[in-house]
Amino acid sequence: MVTLEQAEHSLDRAFGRLERALNHKLAAAAGGNRAAGSSADLARERDALMRDVAALGAECERLRAALDEARRENQNLREASTTVARRLDGSIAEIDRMLGS
Repeated sequence: MVTLEQAEHSLDRAFGRLERALNHKLAAAAGGNRAAGSSADLARERDALMRDVAALGAECERLRAALDEARRENQNLREASTTVARRLDGSIAEIDRMLGS
C-alpha cells in the first residue's frame, strides 16, 4: 500500500516537473522564441505535460484513497477506544462495589 507520505512526495515531484515545464515554456514565449521550437519539440513538450497531468491525476486518486482509508481507521479507533473506556469504567465501578468503596 502506498503511504500517504509517499503519495504526497510523488505528487510534489509531479507538480515540480509540471511547474518547471510551464516556466520553461513561458520564458521561451516571453523571449520571442516561439518560432525557435520545432513542431516535434512542441509535441514532445505537450506529451510530457500530458504525462505529468495524468500522473497528477493518478496521485490525486491515490491520495484520496489513502485519506479515505485513514479516516476509516481513525473512526474505527475512536469507536474501539470509546468501547474500551466504557468497559474500563464499568470494571472499575464493579471492583469498587466488590471492595465496598
